[in-house]
Amino acid sequence: MKYWLTGVLVLLFVQCGKEKIPAPGAAILVAPANNNNCTTAQIVDSAQSQVNFEWQASENTDSYELVVQNMNTNSTRNFSTTFTSKSILLSRPSSYRWRVISSAEITSETTTSEEWSFYLEGEASEEGLPFPAQLLAPENNATVNAGSVTLSWSGGHPEGATLRYQVYLGSSATNLSAVGEAQTLSTYTFEAAAQQRYFWKIQSLQANGDSSDSVVFEFQTQ
Repeated sequence: MKYWLTGVLVLLFVQCGKEKIPAPGAAILVAPANNNNCTTAQIVDSAQSQVNFEWQASENTDSYELVVQNMNTNSTRNFSTTFTSKSILLSRPSSYRWRVISSAEITSETTTSEEWSFYLEGEASEEGLPFPAQLLAPENNATVNAGSVTLSWSGGHPEGATLRYQVYLGSSATNLSAVGEAQTLSTYTFEAAAQQRYFWKIQSLQANGDSSDSVVFEFQTQ
């Protein structure tokens, strides 16, 4: 009986002595703002801008990995840092997505932040470019019912010019095709097949031919 009690106490001591290693916290993204044009970027030349990415420090984290995806080319670049900001050179005009992965030295677990999107504008004309359309529904990475699906967005122009919107839809971010005619409405309804992943964006057009593209969203049907 004495040996049995001793064994139980030793087992309890060992179990209580094992502390769970905390996973890194999720970084909170700050800039560039989500679903917007990146007005804080510094223009380097006719094709590139310097973009500063910022996020808040996360708990139990030793380093971060910034992941930036060009939605026009579907290429992804990764940058490691111990700081909460990173400045990189990006091509324009183009749509981008970005996220931050938190890591710690004492565990192999990582935690990924939310994913944000932004549009990096090209050179503006004298009349100014349209604002990139803000995609509203379906939300990015949403799952929706097959059948009649309505895409909706909002758009505008810095000088109030009248805009038309061209919908682009496809099976991948790099395989988008214009559907229907350019329209003044900010919704578009189509018949979506079941068990399919769709990608879409909106191109905002003004009368002089200038345009801007939204970020690319995706959704899955069930």
